Amino acid sequence: EKPLANTVDEARRAAARAEELGLILQVSQNYRNYPAPRTVRNLLRENALGELAAINIDFRKWDNDAPRATHRHYMAIHHFDLLRMITGKEAASVYAKVADPSFSKYDDEASAAIIIEMEDGLVVSYRGSWLSRGPETAWAGEWSIQGEKGELFFTSRAGGEVEDASGDLVTLRPPGKRRP
Repeated sequence: EKPLANTVDEARRAAARAEELGLILQVSQNYRNYPAPRTVRNLLRENALGELAAINIDFRKWDNDAPRATHRHYMAIHHFDLLRMITGKEAASVYAKVADPSFSKYDDEASAAIIIEMEDGLVVSYRGSWLSRGPETAWAGEWSIQGEKGELFFTSRAGGEVEDASGDLVTLRPPGKRRP
């Protein structure tokens, strides 16, 4: 799923081998295919919020019980891809601060606070943790998109034994109102 490779050279070798075998090599960005992100993208295209002011994304999971050698999770790639998909914008700059408590069993940091400035100047706040003791989010996290006409809240990919869209939720909150 991700990352495609650990180095550019490894990615080039994998792409050449896939071509040699007549196979398709791709990174799966399957979060894009759920109803909530598609609905949010469409609402933003329809200008439901007017000018955007901020986007806040939270991702919380506890995944620290397995032995250290099994912790290979990466932070935020699906969320970053969703951000690009729903806004139709690319990131212009990224600042990330990572840190973990001493009890973390991860080789790399499993908690991050990230500020992303999009190409139009929109500032996005991302907080993610595989060590959170707070209420777990769905896999796509919890999104609050603020605009001049209100807020869009969404979450997606609740997970569980059967992966379906039952955990997808989009709520449009015009000032003084709440409409799912």
